[in-house]
Amino acid sequence: MTEVTQNQPISDPYGDQEVLDAYADTTASNAPSKNRMMTPFALVVVAAVVLISAMVVRGIYKNELEPLSDGPAPDFSLKTYDGQDIRLSDYKGKNVVVINFWQTNCPPCHEEAPMLVNVYNDYKSQGVVFIGVNAKDPDKLALDYIAQYNITYLNGLDIGDKIQELYRTDGYPETIVVSRDGEVLEHYIGQPNEIAFRRLLDQALEQS
Repeated sequence: MTEVTQNQPISDPYGDQEVLDAYADTTASNAPSKNRMMTPFALVVVAAVVLISAMVVRGIYKNELEPLSDGPAPDFSLKTYDGQDIRLSDYKGKNVVVINFWQTNCPPCHEEAPMLVNVYNDYKSQGVVFIGVNAKDPDKLALDYIAQYNITYLNGLDIGDKIQELYRTDGYPETIVVSRDGEVLEHYIGQPNEIAFRRLLDQALEQS
């Protein structure tokens, strides 16, 4: 039995390489011209996508996507799911406020929910207010989520994404800590580290 090596050249059984070459040339020349014309167009499209992606990564849209991480916290109003009308400014001078942006189809939101509930339960008696800001979910889905994790702090729907625009949020979850004097202390992208989160709340309470 003859062993065949994978990279071994295939020999011409008829000894006429010129015939094979001529056939190959004819096949190539008869290929649909549309396919050859589409190749440059496809390359242009791919190049454009890569360029736009690179611009975003390099921060050309920085002003639109950069989160609000310091300075005065923009005031906003929110109607909670239990019917209360609240304003952030209602808590100025009295409470440290945690604002959490969430959505039910966000897996990290589900992951962080038990931690937020535990932290809230530990700090609510010390004057820390939690406000959950939901995006786009129908009330039933949002209320099911709230019940699933036994969330008892304030929550409401951000109608028209107005609060998200004020705080320049670009995803979920995002959490903002506001001092008693109304200044943004921290803007967490994604789930906060619980130890660092608690430490920040302790510091905010001590400063007030």
